[in-house]
Amino acid sequence: MRRGIYILIIAVLAFSGIVVAQPEERLQVLDSLSKVADATQRTDQKLQVLDRICEENFQIDTTMKYAEAMLQIAQRSMDKPMTVRAMRYIADCYYNNSEYERAMDLLTNEAIPMALEEKCWLDLGISYAIFGNCISFTKKGTNGNQWFDKAIEIFRSIHNVERMIWAFNLKSTTYIENGLLDYAQTYIDSSMKYADEIKNDFWYADTHYYQAYLLSYDDESTVAARNKIIDICQKDIEYLKSVYKYEDVIWNSGVMVDLLVMNIQATDDNNEKQQYIERCKHFLREYDKYEEEIGYNIEPINKHKLKFLIASEQYPEALEALKEARAALQDVGKDNFLLDEVYEAYRWYYEETDDYKMALAYADSSGSSSEVELAVGDTKKDYQGQLERQEVKFEADMRTQKIIMWTVVGVLVLLMIFAGYVVRTSLQRREMNRKLASQNEELQQQREELHAQNEALNEKNECIEKQNKEIEEFNEQMRSSLRYAKRIQIAAMPSPDNMKSIFGDFLCMFRPFNIVSGDYMWASQKGKHKLLVVADCTGHGVPGALLSILGISLLNEIVATNDLDTIQPGEILNLMRAALKKTLRQEVKSEEVQKDGMDLALMVFDMEAMKLRYAGAYRPIVRVRKGEVETFDTSKMPIGSHIKDQNSFDSFETDIQAEDCFYAFSDGITDQFGYRDEDNKVSKFTPKRLRALLAEIYYMPFDKQQMIIEKTIDNWKTSKEDKEIVYPQTDDNLIVGIRI
Repeated sequence: MRRGIYILIIAVLAFSGIVVAQPEERLQVLDSLSKVADATQRTDQKLQVLDRICEENFQIDTTMKYAEAMLQIAQRSMDKPMTVRAMRYIADCYYNNSEYERAMDLLTNEAIPMALEEKCWLDLGISYAIFGNCISFTKKGTNGNQWFDKAIEIFRSIHNVERMIWAFNLKSTTYIENGLLDYAQTYIDSSMKYADEIKNDFWYADTHYYQAYLLSYDDESTVAARNKIIDICQKDIEYLKSVYKYEDVIWNSGVMVDLLVMNIQATDDNNEKQQYIERCKHFLREYDKYEEEIGYNIEPINKHKLKFLIASEQYPEALEALKEARAALQDVGKDNFLLDEVYEAYRWYYEETDDYKMALAYADSSGSSSEVELAVGDTKKDYQGQLERQEVKFEADMRTQKIIMWTVVGVLVLLMIFAGYVVRTSLQRREMNRKLASQNEELQQQREELHAQNEALNEKNECIEKQNKEIEEFNEQMRSSLRYAKRIQIAAMPSPDNMKSIFGDFLCMFRPFNIVSGDYMWASQKGKHKLLVVADCTGHGVPGALLSILGISLLNEIVATNDLDTIQPGEILNLMRAALKKTLRQEVKSEEVQKDGMDLALMVFDMEAMKLRYAGAYRPIVRVRKGEVETFDTSKMPIGSHIKDQNSFDSFETDIQAEDCFYAFSDGITDQFGYRDEDNKVSKFTPKRLRALLAEIYYMPFDKQQMIIEKTIDNWKTSKEDKEIVYPQTDDNLIVGIRI
């Protein structure tokens, strides 16, 4: 008993020492912990010590050794939670050693299923994130995002804010490396929000690093923006040194070099360029110093140094460093992404030294994956053009030399010919003068005829200009009337303040097709009931807008004159249909009866009973609850004259919970034509795509959701092959969302 207590005391002291131990002390701590693990006879204590060794992540080989020992002990003792954790450590070692397939095989076949079975939520979330990293590195795409999303959801459910920040930052990397910087910025903003929540200096520093990493990929970032993040990260580096997070010091120093290289390329001022070069040298010294401090290379090649040497025109040193990097990677295999980065550096080096033949050769060598091939495609075309221009210039120089030689001979011949030419020209000039006199007489006659024709044309042009002016004045009057009508229509719908007073935060993306719209929303609160309507009237423009005003008026009257505790949503729609048919004289059936009407979704929230009663005419309602999307369908008939207009609208009811998000939208969004990624074909956006988008962004603030929805629709309408080709908007667009 005393021996067990003694061992635990030593372990606790060792654990606390790791947190503040400097690198030279970490090996002593590791030695102490390994002795504790060997000395204790209790399986649970031995597993705790091994867990702490692996969690500290001394080095890949060291961590793998103790993780495998931990796995054997946990499996013998039937300790499944510790078995899961040991497998997670081993998979992380595979990932850090670039053995992505082995990591994914261990996670999917053993670690993740057992973690789900034993409800080991923290290990499950970390396993999902490791799997997402493996996917990103093997496929060089955003395929890992679904695994990061799973990890984020688990960390959110167990309230582990630090791991949420970690997962958000990892997910932002996949978007950064694929050029989706706006999406990446959204997740970095989320990380910073949670870092503000816990006020943790390390997670501030980690999130600042990813912001700097994003700017290093943003060719449109400004020098001022890059300098600002460099100053912030320099302070973070000093903090990371103070807590001995030397690996993070190295990562931060590397990305600082990348940003300063961009500054070097962006300025023509020699003084500024020299200042950036000196700062680059400082961060490279920090990079080398702390790699030596930790005892191993954190990256197989120092690509930041390669960029600096080329950008600062230290070409001999750059070529030597490139050769060393290529030699270091001679055994990695042709498909390793690090080899692509070395080839990219070679390509850049030869481009800067105007050797386009060699640059083209290395552009051809890059592209072991289809994504890299696409990335260098335009560059290869440019190199081929430069190479062709150089060859053309060489041939032109050779031709010039030959021309000079033959010119001397030619001049002598020309002098001899010139004398005869002068005599002959004199005789020809006399004949030409005679012909010109005759032609001048004909031209004078033609001028007089043209003058008469021009006067007639001027009279016609004046008439056309007068008509154009009248048409333009008429069009301006019509536009002015429509703009005024739009103000009236907007005023008839609930204002943002009204919506906030009823529902709090809300989403409303409203894009009319022709200034005024046939889509409208309506909201009201009566006692404990909150009502929301999203409607799509027949047609768009002026006819649709007139119907929308009529619909708003009918809703105001019906809700004001009925008891919401007794009247069902379907009955409200029945009353609307009867009033609309009477107003539009649709009660008498004939061929001349207009089929005007409206589709809509009506929601009545009972905030005391936490119930939603709803009804609708064609338009569905979408609920997103904790990431799960559910669609509530409504009656398949419009409000207005219809073959089924003798049938009553159905009423439905469902429960509501806090944080539920409800959305309703017009068909103008889902029917919008655009260009698919596959073969650039034209197709509709579809309700399925909209529901998938809502499931991905529902937890964000509504202003962020609206920005993403608008950008997604705009990207959908834009051709992937030619960004100047944009499919026109085909109908009014309206989507409204609220959160319980």
